Amino acid sequence: MDIEKISTAAGEYFEYHPNSSVWNGKSEKQQQSALKIAALDIENYLGGLKTDFTDPSLQNAVFEQALWIIIHENGYADNLAAESIDNIGSVSYRERSAAPGNADPSLLLSPRARTMADAYRRQCGITFYRG
Repeated sequence: MDIEKISTAAGEYFEYHPNSSVWNGKSEKQQQSALKIAALDIENYLGGLKTDFTDPSLQNAVFEQALWIIIHENGYADNLAAESIDNIGSVSYRERSAAPGNADPSLLLSPRARTMADAYRRQCGITFYRG
């Protein structure tokens, strides 16, 4: 994957995206890091299917996953269960449904990225269900 080309394409994709301010609020290095990780997430989700990141469905899946990574970058915010400030302390988190190392790859994708990756998979003539 040519990170320079995909970064340029990502800039165009997010130009009119509802979350463009989130994407544009990150440095180029943060954006590129998110794109690299997103590409790995999509490859993992597709389970070894040859990935062509010039395909619009797959490229858009990477962009949406990169945005998802940026929005959820601290990893724990979504699992915050309780917070207390009275005596300056006490933060608790819900247990994650699966450890990152053995989680179902579909649980780690944004819903939009999953939809777009599934469209790419169907284009390739492959369908399967996780469940």
